[in-house]
Amino acid sequence: MHAILFCITILLSSFLLFIVQPLVGRMLLPSLGGTPAVWNTCVVFFQAVLLAGYGYTHYVSSRLKPRNQVILHFCLLAVVCVALPIRMYTSIQVPTDSDPTFWLLLQLALMVGVPFFVISSNAPLLQRWYSYVLSGKASAGGKNPEEENNDPYFLYAISNVGSLAALFAYPFFIEPALGISSQSIYWLGTFLFLVIGFLGCGWCVFNSNYEPVSKKNKLQTPGAETLSTTQLWKQRLYWIALAAVPSSLMLGVTTYL
Repeated sequence: MHAILFCITILLSSFLLFIVQPLVGRMLLPSLGGTPAVWNTCVVFFQAVLLAGYGYTHYVSSRLKPRNQVILHFCLLAVVCVALPIRMYTSIQVPTDSDPTFWLLLQLALMVGVPFFVISSNAPLLQRWYSYVLSGKASAGGKNPEEENNDPYFLYAISNVGSLAALFAYPFFIEPALGISSQSIYWLGTFLFLVIGFLGCGWCVFNSNYEPVSKKNKLQTPGAETLSTTQLWKQRLYWIALAAVPSSLMLGVTTYL
């Protein structure tokens, strides 16, 4: 039952995350057009906020107790509800005699900055919460949580399903059938269902008997303890460079298109 609840919640979250990007782009299109510079600016904004969302998840999951994580995230979800529905701020005029990049970034921040930040953190945070629930069940059963298969990463595959569904649905079904205002309202309604899903997931975390594993017993990357600080940073930079390759290719191909 827990797995189904977490799957539905993460599916909704990923679907909304990938719907909001073309939705916002569609709202901004009449003001600036579809030039490569506009696209590049939007992608940089969304990738930066996505990284900030992952950073938030890492920080709260490593510094806060599970129940405090739930309380904090529900506060952020409440803030998003106040900021919705997604809309353009027409009171801020498009500059006609200067570079509109700052105007575009400001509009993106006001329109979708907080919602996108919170939703981008949902997938890794839900995976962490699900591992708490599994570990709590193992503890309640008198088993060693470290010996259990507490693998939450099947949720990552579910997240990808939601993302791909959104990318497919928007150009073929949503955009042709609904106007911008209707799209924004439906997005808001789906977000409220997401909040209900988070209420259920948070309740599962609150009722779990999770106990943090001592630092001494935490699993570490094989060989990590033998790496010097210089070698460790070289390894990190290597992985960052690998991650930059597909991001660069995606930006180049879509800009060309």
